[in-house]
Amino acid sequence: MTVLLVVPIAMVISYSLMDSVITSNHSTFVGLENYFEILPEFGHSLSA
Repeated sequence: MTVLLVVPIAMVISYSLMDSVITSNHSTFVGLENYFEILPEFGHSLSA
């Protein structure tokens, strides 16, 4: 039962750190850039 919870959560976390996971077969690692794009005030405060 734990596998049914842990595996999807791990996949979502890894997908969120990649660029173009759904639309491309060759996605690239972008780290937290996706989150900085969605939350600009959060990303701006970390870079300052």
